[in-house]
Amino acid sequence: MHCLYLAMKEHSPDQITVEAIAIASGKKVLDPGAMSEFLHKLESANTTIRSAFEKQVEAAAVSGTFFLHQL
Repeated sequence: MHCLYLAMKEHSPDQITVEAIAIASGKKVLDPGAMSEFLHKLESANTTIRSAFEKQVEAAAVSGTFFLHQL
């Protein structure tokens, strides 16, 4: 449950599903295999989001450097 809490903590409230809340609150019980798959999906989504933000930061840095060289 602690891993699920940490995974959910990094997401904005609108990204947390009703299913995730039910699992975290103990209202829905998952077997260890299903829990592992669920956590893997959360981690995969988190990695994808982080990667997208990193690409945006890199693109902004390149654009900013290009703009400064034009002055």
